[in-house]
Amino acid sequence: MKAFTYNLENGAAVATKVDKSSKYKSKESKYVSITKFAFPNVKNGSIIEYQYEVTSPFLFIVPEILIETDTPSLYTEYVLDSPSNIAYNVNYTGSLNPKYREVEEKMMYGMSYRTYRFGYDNVKGFKTEKFVNNDRNYRTKISAELHSTNFRELKLYSSSWEQIKQRLYENEDFGGELKKTKLAKENMPANISGINDENDKANAIFNYVKNTFTWNKDRGIYVEDGIKKMLETKTGNAAEMNLFLVMLLREAGIKADPLVISTVSNGLINIASPNISNMNFVIAAIQTKDGFHLFDATAKQSSVDQLPPRDWNQFGILISKEKVQQLSMVNAKTSFTYLTADAKINDDGSISGTYSDKDTGAYAMFAKENYDDNAEKYKKQYKENFAIDFTNIDSKVLDNGDFESTMKFSSDNLIDKIGKK
Repeated sequence: MKAFTYNLENGAAVATKVDKSSKYKSKESKYVSITKFAFPNVKNGSIIEYQYEVTSPFLFIVPEILIETDTPSLYTEYVLDSPSNIAYNVNYTGSLNPKYREVEEKMMYGMSYRTYRFGYDNVKGFKTEKFVNNDRNYRTKISAELHSTNFRELKLYSSSWEQIKQRLYENEDFGGELKKTKLAKENMPANISGINDENDKANAIFNYVKNTFTWNKDRGIYVEDGIKKMLETKTGNAAEMNLFLVMLLREAGIKADPLVISTVSNGLINIASPNISNMNFVIAAIQTKDGFHLFDATAKQSSVDQLPPRDWNQFGILISKEKVQQLSMVNAKTSFTYLTADAKINDDGSISGTYSDKDTGAYAMFAKENYDDNAEKYKKQYKENFAIDFTNIDSKVLDNGDFESTMKFSSDNLIDKIGKK
C-alpha cells in the first residue's frame, strides 16, 4: 500500500507520507486480523490519498470493497486481476454507477489474465440514517464471487442453489454431521416419547438443546470440533448446536431442515448470484400443517419463531433433502417495553421510589445482548439519560425470558412547594 496526507501550505501542496511505523495489525477474532494505518499531519482541509493491492490465495472469497465510505472521495478505482481460467461473478450494488468501466484480457506474469476496472468520480461521503440495521446494504460496493475454474476440466461453483445444496450435503462438516443419526438417537431426551402433539414435541426438544448447551459465539454454517465433541463439552458453535437440533427433530419424526442465513451484520443475501460465502449462520426450520416454524438454540431467551434480532434479515435458504427454497423471515411477534414508576411523596417534599424498565420478545433479547457486551455501560445509561440519581440498578433475565432492570431513586427537586401546598 501507499498513502499520503496533502496540506496546502503557502499556496503549495505539501505531501506527508504514511511510513511503516504508522501501520499495525490488530487481531479482531479467531479468524480475522486487520491491517490498519494512521495518517499523519491531518488538519481541517487535508486531503488523504491511499492505494492498496490485495493478493489472496483464497479463490472462493475475494474481499468485498466499499466504494461509498463515510469520507468523500475525488476518485476511487477498483481493479481485479484474475487468471483467465478462473471466472468470477463481479457484482456491484448500491446507487452509484461507475463512470469508467473496462473488462479486458491481457498477458500478465507470463499467462493470460482478465482484468476488471471500475472508476468512480466525486463520491460523496455516505450519510447513515437511524433505524437502519446495516447501512452496508445500501452503500455502493463491489464483490467478486467464484463462478468456475477450468484446470483441464470445467468446474462450476455458484451456478444454482440446488448445486450448493448438493455440495453442502456432501460436505463432512455439514451433511456428514447430519448423517450421524446414532448421536441423536442416543441423546434424545427421555420425556419426548410421551409427547403426542407435534408442536409440543418440537418445543420440548428445542428447550432441551437451548438449555443444555452453550453457544461459544462462533458463527458459521459448518461445524468446527464436531457435534460429538459438543455433547462432551456442552459448548459448540452455531452449526453444531442447530444442526444437532435438526437431527433430534428428525429422529423424533418431525419434518426438520437447516435454514442457512446471513445475519444482519453480515448483510443481505444476493439471491441473483447464488454463493455459499454469502451465508454465515444456520438455524433450524420445521414444517407442520400450519406452515414453517423457526428455531435458534444459540440464544437462551429464544423460543419458537422468536429469534434473536441478528437473525431477522428478510429471508433465508432452506436446505432440505428434496429441494432448495427461499423462506421469508418476518418477525410477526409483537414486542413490548413496560416502564413503571412506583413513587411516594414524603413529608419534606422529596420523592422516593422504584423504577422498572422491562422488555419482552425481541426487545428483551436486544437488551440482553447490549448488557452482555458491557454490563457497566448498560447500567450507566440510566444515570446519563435521566435527570435523576438512580441507585441499586439490577438487570436480569426473568423466568419467562423478559429482561428487566430495576432501580431505586430519590429526589428533592421534582416538586415545587408554594406556601403550604
